[in-house]
Amino acid sequence: MPNPSSPRPVTAPHPALQGLEREHDFVPLRVEGRLPQDLRGSFYRNGPARFDIGTRPHWFDGTGAITAVHITSGGVRGAVRITHTPSVDHDLAAPTPHYGGFRQPFSRARGVAALFDADLIRNLANINLLPWQDRLYALFETTLPVEIDPHTLANRGETDLAGVIPRGWNAHPHRVAATGTIYQFGLRVGPKVALDVFELPRSGRARLLSSIALPGVMEVHDFFATEHHLIFVLPPLWCSSLALLAKRSFVEALQWRAHEPTTILIVPLAAPERVMRMETAPFFFWHGVNAYDDGERVVLDLVRYTDFATTKRALDAVSDGVAGAAASRDSRIERLSLNLAQGRVQAETLLDEACEFPQVHPARCGARHTRAWCAGYVGGTAVEGGFNALLGVDLERGAVARIELDDDRRTGEPTVVPRSGCEDDAYILALVADYQAAASYVGVWDSASREPLAKLWFDQIIPPPLHGCWVAAG
Repeated sequence: MPNPSSPRPVTAPHPALQGLEREHDFVPLRVEGRLPQDLRGSFYRNGPARFDIGTRPHWFDGTGAITAVHITSGGVRGAVRITHTPSVDHDLAAPTPHYGGFRQPFSRARGVAALFDADLIRNLANINLLPWQDRLYALFETTLPVEIDPHTLANRGETDLAGVIPRGWNAHPHRVAATGTIYQFGLRVGPKVALDVFELPRSGRARLLSSIALPGVMEVHDFFATEHHLIFVLPPLWCSSLALLAKRSFVEALQWRAHEPTTILIVPLAAPERVMRMETAPFFFWHGVNAYDDGERVVLDLVRYTDFATTKRALDAVSDGVAGAAASRDSRIERLSLNLAQGRVQAETLLDEACEFPQVHPARCGARHTRAWCAGYVGGTAVEGGFNALLGVDLERGAVARIELDDDRRTGEPTVVPRSGCEDDAYILALVADYQAAASYVGVWDSASREPLAKLWFDQIIPPPLHGCWVAAG
């Protein structure tokens, strides 16, 4: 097996694809500024970090690495570790990769094996992290979760939760604050494509709530959870299983069907088998902000794109090293109001500015919210290399408060760490790459004043992560 600390050299076309210089266990981090006394817990991030499989690197096809920072009364310690899975290790040792990724094609032999229910997709474990019942899971798309030791980042292996997961999970679970229950889903790819929906209670076993038939293989990246409903927004972006086998690349097989509507599935938690369907004008989205019940309505806030092509072009440009590549300028925060009694969908733009990776105060998850934090840009104008600001958005007035970074620094998803149940009473944490210093740090800011409080420094660049979580001490 190749040494995970010595990846094969690659020529990176973009800073996002430079790859992790080295792994390391927990070591003391240099603290610049002063950490608040009440900020105690663990900050985790997950993202693509090694690009040594395949000949056409795509940011989403990098093997995942988990970055963790433990903040205790005794000090601050950080670690970063590559996540290994059987399919990753198989393709590292193989002369050519067998498994596919987001753009990386799978082999013809793997396509034939898929006819007999074999896995097609390499489990890169590089998108998100799920803390549940004192355990931690690394998540990808359509594959099994990988259990990670939350204290050491040791890899405990893939798991189907004792047979609960029939095929795989996707990467965006959601917790409802009122109940503490986490909901999750998985896209089951095969001759028949299905959306499996799961419930993970505060205590006790996970369970499969429902399985919903889909017309084909879809990019279902995120969904919404309220106290009474789960909502799946399905853009008209899909292909048949046969088309996927023919193209051998997930993203290249998908077809945007501009003349078809976006379909919305509403799953009542009291009767998950009674799925309600609505339709609205076609659009694409990666990430939701939050959702809540409002009488006969369900309200969803999300980051909307006009279609899939706009975001795909931006991601391809980053992965192919196109000069001037920036995140898509097409995104905006939009609100969808679903009238359950009348079966109607009403759309309203809340923020007409490019942004991504939205988060709300944890006490508002699945409940009415008025604030959101997301990654964006200084002055609202997209720049090369990624996001250079964190945006605090007042969704009622459309006002934006910015935490701005220097020109040579880039950030990603913010994490909202509550001090109380008030939306404006929190710390904002984010992992920032400082390319001038050739190092990364976890920044800590006050959400109300936006004042910088502390920087927790790693001595190397951490490749841009996708998602993560905060786990409070105790």
